Amino acid sequence: VITSTSALIIGLLVIINICLLLQRFIFFLKQSKQKYKFYRERSKYEKGHNSFVQGMTALVNKDFKKAIYEAKNTDKYLKDKSLGLLLTSETLKIEKKFDQLNNVYEAMLKNSNMNLLGLRGLMEQNIRAQDYHHAFVYGEKLFHLNPKIDKLYETLVSIIGKTNNWQKLIYLSDQSFKYKIINKQTHAENKAIAFFEIAQIKHKSDGQESIKLMEKAL
Repeated sequence: VITSTSALIIGLLVIINICLLLQRFIFFLKQSKQKYKFYRERSKYEKGHNSFVQGMTALVNKDFKKAIYEAKNTDKYLKDKSLGLLLTSETLKIEKKFDQLNNVYEAMLKNSNMNLLGLRGLMEQNIRAQDYHHAFVYGEKLFHLNPKIDKLYETLVSIIGKTNNWQKLIYLSDQSFKYKIINKQTHAENKAIAFFEIAQIKHKSDGQESIKLMEKAL
């Protein structure tokens, strides 16, 4: 009986030791896998960062083919596509490849980090193409997201002058004055212009309303 009990205990100890060894082996495999993943991700990040730096250097040196090549590599290695999009857009802008540039700006709209740049780019593209309706659509979206972007208000005022969307001038001027983008004088002058232009439009259809608007303009 004693011999049987001893054998049983020894057997259990062997099983326990085997289980412990298996656990250590599994733990080692998991740790190795995590380390491998970490080093692989770090390597990809470093390659992506280096590609971006080389691409920007190529852009400065006007080696546009190299810049586009490195932009693709940047996209390949980095999960965040922001840097690749930025490098590509700046290269295509200098090369004046506006059709391809439109596609890049459209892609930027889907990237939360590049959304503002995409909107501004599409606004400028449409101004260049003299499509002022769409230019204003993108510009107004940009204004709602960040009204304090440099020269944005002035750009929208210029577009309004070509589209005669004077009601928008009133709204944008009020918002810009609220956020201290324009001073009191500019606010008053631009609203006066808007009221005057709307009064001119309404002169034939609604004389009374036209007079009221003209009074606001004075």
